[in-house]
Amino acid sequence: MKMNPKEHEKNIVVGRMVKLSCPDKDDEYGIVISTWHDKELDCKDCYVAFWGKDIPDFETAEKVKPYILRYAAISLQSVS
Repeated sequence: MKMNPKEHEKNIVVGRMVKLSCPDKDDEYGIVISTWHDKELDCKDCYVAFWGKDIPDFETAEKVKPYILRYAAISLQSVS
C-alpha cells in the first residue's frame, strides 16, 4: 500500500536518515538537516546532507564532508 504524499512528508524530519533513488544511478544516502513548507509548491522541502552510497560511521570512520542538496520530501525515502 502506497502512502499519500502528506503522510509520507510527516516521516521526513530533521535528523532522519533518508535515501534518494534515481533511475540508472546508485542510491544516495543522507540525513535531513532542515525542512520547511514551500507555499508555492504546497509541499515539504528539505536540505539533506548526502555522503553518497553510505552514511559514514561518525564514531570510527574518518571524517568525510557531506554535500548539501535540496529536495522535496516526497522524493526521499526514510531508512531509519
